[in-house]
This record gives sequence, structure tokens and C-alpha cells, in this order.
Amino acid sequence: MPGHNANNAKRCSKRGRGALTVSRAEAEFARHLKALGLADETAYRAWCRDNGFGTGLQKTWQERRDERLARCKRADQESADAAFREHLRALGLADAVAYASWCRERGFGASHQKTAPQRRQEEEAARRERAQAAMVTSRRQDRRPEELLRCLHRGEALPGAPMSPVLRQVRDAFALPGNRSRTGDAFLRLLLHAQKCSRLLAVEPVIPALGEQTGNTFVDALLALARHERDWLRPPEDWQPDSKSSHRQFAALARHLLARYPVPPFMDSAWFRGDAPAAREQQGWFKHVGGGQNIRTAAGLPVTLTKRAAHLFPEAPREYTVEAALRWAQIRALGGGDDLVRAVVATRLGERFEDEAFWVSVLHFFVNNPLLDRAWVGPIVDYIAFRREAAREAEGPAGAEPHGPPPDPNFSMKGRTAVALTRLVEEWHRELAREQTKPPVAWEPSGIRGFLSDDPEGEPVRWTITELLSARELADEGREMRHCVASYARSCARGQQSIWSLQMHAPDGRPPRRVMTIAVNNARHMITQARGRCNHLPGDRRASARLDDAPDLMKRWAAQERLGIASHL
Repeated sequence: MPGHNANNAKRCSKRGRGALTVSRAEAEFARHLKALGLADETAYRAWCRDNGFGTGLQKTWQERRDERLARCKRADQESADAAFREHLRALGLADAVAYASWCRERGFGASHQKTAPQRRQEEEAARRERAQAAMVTSRRQDRRPEELLRCLHRGEALPGAPMSPVLRQVRDAFALPGNRSRTGDAFLRLLLHAQKCSRLLAVEPVIPALGEQTGNTFVDALLALARHERDWLRPPEDWQPDSKSSHRQFAALARHLLARYPVPPFMDSAWFRGDAPAAREQQGWFKHVGGGQNIRTAAGLPVTLTKRAAHLFPEAPREYTVEAALRWAQIRALGGGDDLVRAVVATRLGERFEDEAFWVSVLHFFVNNPLLDRAWVGPIVDYIAFRREAAREAEGPAGAEPHGPPPDPNFSMKGRTAVALTRLVEEWHRELAREQTKPPVAWEPSGIRGFLSDDPEGEPVRWTITELLSARELADEGREMRHCVASYARSCARGQQSIWSLQMHAPDGRPPRRVMTIAVNNARHMITQARGRCNHLPGDRRASARLDDAPDLMKRWAAQERLGIASHL
């Protein structure tokens, strides 16, 4: 029966080609859905109806190309509308009608379609007008600045125009418990002298690494100095600034009041942390060092510094916080280089000192493995913290909830090699990526707005910074970027952190490309982490060229949302 067998083979071959054709068509349709940003056939049909296209699924490549172009045009229009709304917000206007009237009154064109330089020119004109109005208000109140400050000290209301931001903050500071007595008198002395000869009566954030947290202004720092009035070595009225820089003026004033010996510049940050116990502790270290004492003998120091570390401590970079400077001295004394210091300071170890005896063994591990790629430092620290500290989770009525002890609270560095430890980290990353099969856990937005921008080099692409709002989105980000951002799910759900994805959108309708993941400390309003694929930093020769554009875009977003950027970034 050779002929019969041959016919069967032909029929099987045709069925195989048919199945292959169906599979290929399904794959092409799936790619088309992804390019349009749609989830399934139902969403696709609804999108087609809304945009005037046929709802059939079988279409030619020209029809699908037209649909993708329509999506790009709609996205461009949405981008233009968002940019115009942002422009209205910058000008302080309510709507397009108010904008048209504003433009006509100032000689600008009333069209909404304007270039970026034209909009910058309008925003600069609005800033000048606001500055002139503020100057008028300030002149009304600054005719008798000493009397105004004395009125606020007495708790009296100020007559005339609305108070400036500086006077409002001074009033609120005097109103705090205990500031009507000796501290309030000392604060008034500092204010009266500072307004005569310095630029210290300002309320803008001072220390970038601290962001907009309470206490991070010069007025707050003057109040912090006033709380230590009993320890003043010299009267504030004897101080005269020798610099026009407000940062140097404050540094000189603090040392005039509280130091007989040199104090490292980075210790100034202690005065910009408000009145929390940790702030008072660091202010005590400032006075301790300023009194000629060794930092090793300061009360409440969270680390045990060797003599060599204490000797190196004053040489830490001036932009560091006190916590980061302690780590800098500790690691340098162990023999670690600046590259290791930067990698460690970028982790939780840059500001936390719990379980210090164990974490010193981790620092020894890093120092003793100098050939370990420093991009592994962050993932290793996250993995170890997870093993030793993260509570196990169980599915409850509200989803995953902490339940039981950490996976390995006795995790030790003894006998571990770099190869074996990095293998464990990679397995953990794969496990985090698989967790997207669990019921998704979502959380509310942080309240920080996203970002939308054209390419800084003028290429026809758009950049966005978008908040990730579910465990599934974190898992997708971590899988594609090959890092452990999925481990932030619990912190995000509690509102402590927010995670953002910086993405590049091409004009041809292709899916956006993830370029960098950004972590924000919501309480401090501070960007604490920013990493590209495989934890690469911008400038790493192995990283994507697009990652080099990311820092400028992140800084523009930070300026828009008034976010601080950690010093290690």
C-alpha cells in the first residue's frame, strides 16, 4: 500500500503547515496587542470601535500598521495635552481660556502648540512676575525686620500683608513647646544677628541627601543651635561671616558657637535633622569632636571604630551624611577602596546599623573578595537581609501577610565563597520572578507624580517615569531588568517606599524599553536607589548607552517633584 501511505503523509504535512500558520498568526496578533498596549481580544475590539477601525481580528499588515500609527498619534496627543497641563500649572493658570488671556496681556501668542523654548520663555516671565510680587510683600514686611521677629517671639500677630514663608516658619518654630523660654530667647538672638549679616533666613531644603524632611532648612538649623545654648562657647553677636555662601556661613556660625577644634564639614548635616533623638545624638558628636575629643569615645556611636578608622573619619567626603561617613571610615580602615564604599553606602548599610556585629562580617567578606564585581554588593546585602530579617508570609484574607520567623535568622558568612553566594542570589531572583503567579498584591499611589519628556538629544522618542503599583509589576520589572526589585513589595504596600520605572518609548509603536529602576523613600521624599539592567550604574561600560541619559532625566523629575537625591547617586 505505498500509494496509501504517501497520501497519508501529504495530509499530515498539510495539517502541520496549517497548525504552523495558525500558531504564527496567533503570535503576530499577540505582538500587535502588545504594541497597542491591550490585554486581550475584548479590549482590542473595544479599542477599534473607539478609534474608527473594524473589529475583525484577521487584518492585513497595512491595516495593523495604520492602527499602530493611530495609537502613536493618540499617545503623542496625550503627551502634548499633558505637557500643556504641566505648563499651565507652572504658570499658575486654571485652564486654556485663562492661558489665552494671559498670553495676550503679555504679548505672547495664544496658541497651545509651542516649542519648549517658547514655553520656557513664558515660564520665566511668570517667575519674574511672582518674584516682583514677593519683593513687594517682602518690602512691606522688611521695613522693620527686627520688630517683626520680636513680635513673633512674643506670639503677637503681624499687621499688614500676608507673611512670607520665612516668617511663617519662624512663627511656627516659636510656637513649639519650650520655645517661649530660654531656647526661644536664644533663637531670637540668632535670628536678629543672622538677618543683619547673613543669608541664613531661608526655608529651602539645604542637605540634598535629606530631601524635604522636617528640619532641613537654615531656619530649622538655627533653632537646633539655639537648643544647645547652654554649651555656646562664644556669643553669636561676635560672629561675622567671611563668605557669601549660605552653607559656609552656617558652618562658620556653628563652629563659632560650639567648637574649639576643627569639625569635618559632613557633620554639619546633624543640624538639619530636626529634634529627633538621632539628630540630638549626632549634634552631641559634633560638639564632642569640636571639643577636641576622639570620635571613638562619643556617646551612642552605633559602630565600634578602630584607631585607624577614627583617624580616617574626618577625611570622608563632605557630601556624605554622618552615617555614610562612619561606613566610609570603617571600610577604608579594613582595606576597602572607594568603589566598595560607594557600593555599600548605596545599600541599607549606608544609613542603618542594626545587628552591627554580623554586618561587619559582611564588610570583611566584601573586602576579602576584591575581584567581586561591585554591582553584586547591593543584591547580596538585600539577599542577606531577606534571609535573616524578613518574616515569612502566608496567604490571609488581605493577601500575603507576615507570618512566622525569617527564612534563616542564623545566616552566617562563615565559610561562604563569592561564587556560591552569587549563585544563591541568582536563585533568589528567579524565585522572586516566579512569585508573579501568586494572587497580585496592589497598593495606593505614593502621591508623587510621574514624568513625561522628549528625548534630551532631540531623537523622536519619549521618556516616562511611572510608579509600579503591584507585586506583579515589580516582578515584571525585576525579571526584565534582572535585579531584585520585587523584594520591595512589602515596603511599597506599607507606604514606606515607592518604585518607579524609567522607560523609553519609540515612535514606531514598539513596546517601551525599560532603562532604569528608581527607588524613593516616601517619608524623606528622597531618591535612594537608581539602577539599570543587572544593577549597572550609569557610566558602567557594560551598561546600555541609553542609561547614560537616565541621570539627567531623573534629576529633571526630582526637580519637578522636589525630591532629594542621595549623595551616593
